[in-house]
Amino acid sequence: MRPSSLLAALATGGLVSAAPSIKHAGGDVNPFLGKAQFVNPKWAAKLDQTLKSFLPKGDIANSLKVLKIQQTMASFVWVSRIADLSNIDDAIAAARKAERKTGRKQIVGLVLYNLRDRDCSGGESAGELHSDDNGLERYKTEFIKPYAEKVAAAKDLSFAVLEPDSLANLVTNMAIELCTKAAPTYREGIAYAIASLRYDLVHTRLEQRL
Repeated sequence: MRPSSLLAALATGGLVSAAPSIKHAGGDVNPFLGKAQFVNPKWAAKLDQTLKSFLPKGDIANSLKVLKIQQTMASFVWVSRIADLSNIDDAIAAARKAERKTGRKQIVGLVLYNLRDRDCSGGESAGELHSDDNGLERYKTEFIKPYAEKVAAAKDLSFAVLEPDSLANLVTNMAIELCTKAAPTYREGIAYAIASLRYDLVHTRLEQRL
């Protein structure tokens, strides 16, 4: 799942040359083979209210279904603002606890979603970084740099990192003025993020649904 071809495509104009040079493994692999997918306890806790709604009714069947989902349903941890970077620390601590309890190697799913002028076609999730506040440089230094440092330091774990939405905007929404203006930023920002995360323990993927 290491997107070497995507990285090459994004490198038009020498964008990757500005990104850090980091050792990475070659070849495509399935990072989930032989590992337990991380069950995020914060997400599981959100189902407590659902569970409580079944228990007073004596609805054992649905209560057991909710409990099973809480205990086994893997989910990605969203990191979509600078303030969300602490979610990585929490996920690492929880994954290590799960490893100690189960003896199974964990792979932690993380969402990376804080590009400057993100969601240029809709605006519903426009994010915190914008073109009028040095957004690209802040994305690199305040978001990607600490993001990469946190996952690189957790050498005992594996990570699957997903960047959603941005690539599809480049393909389908160039008729929208904000997307046209954001396109160079998207290319440079995504290329920088991929290059910064090219560690053996990190597997990156770009969402490409159109």
